[in-house]
Amino acid sequence: MEKDSIGRVLVNKYYQVPGHEDVFVVGDCAALNHAPSAQLAESQAEHIAMLLTKKWAGEEFPDEMPKIKLKGVLGSLGKKHGFGLMGGKKP
Repeated sequence: MEKDSIGRVLVNKYYQVPGHEDVFVVGDCAALNHAPSAQLAESQAEHIAMLLTKKWAGEEFPDEMPKIKLKGVLGSLGKKHGFGLMGGKKP
């Protein structure tokens, strides 16, 4: 299984491991363009549920996956400082 420079599993646009289409990887284990977070993993899980529903119905996967819209981002800068972006507005 191929990994990126920090050890995350390389996946295709459907979160599948190339060569192992029955294996899906999400969250902080998957090499994606988003910072890992619980809300990201939840959106990815919804995508995978949609993909599995299509697979079990004998339908093709969509050409493009629905865009993931994050509600906000929080980060820590040590023990006493941090940053946040919620709803597109700075706190």
